[in-house]
Amino acid sequence: MALLAFKVDPLPGGGARLEWSTDPVVGPEGIAGYRLYRSSPTAVAETRGEPIGPSLIRTNRYVDPSGSPGSAYRLAAVDGLGGELELGRVKLPAPSPLAAWPRPYRGGTLHVSFASANALGNIPAVTDVSLFDIAGRHVRTLANGEFARGFHTATWDGLDATGRPAPSGIYFLRLHSAGQTVNRKIVVAR
Repeated sequence: MALLAFKVDPLPGGGARLEWSTDPVVGPEGIAGYRLYRSSPTAVAETRGEPIGPSLIRTNRYVDPSGSPGSAYRLAAVDGLGGELELGRVKLPAPSPLAAWPRPYRGGTLHVSFASANALGNIPAVTDVSLFDIAGRHVRTLANGEFARGFHTATWDGLDATGRPAPSGIYFLRLHSAGQTVNRKIVVAR
């Protein structure tokens, strides 16, 4: 039994798409099917994980609607008697703590995803997401306040703090949360 490929990709609305390839494949001359297990991002690496999906998967792909960044997956081949052989493991990568799209920004809505961090567990952290021009001048605050640990979203309509359209140029998004700062370059092309 050989695992030829095993990958996991995040889905835009959340969750994960898993795909794999084995030799032999499911069928009369091959294996009975597969089982998938998922471990949480905080689980120990050697953890077997919780079973997900049907008890016997007969295809080489599965969509996990509950997959989250950092989730680890284990794939096992199942023989005709129900015995398992672990084939491999993959992990859904954690997203960037600060992301924005579409880029370059040409108008409409700029979507911003940001992470609020806190070293003290689940206590909300004061988090600020602001936009600055190339000279370092504050253009607009997109999010400011206490946010629970995890990922959040904000939007920008292309206007500065006075309600005027920001001109074309290079800008920087800055995320500051729990003493950590992350910057991302944004190009405005009108």
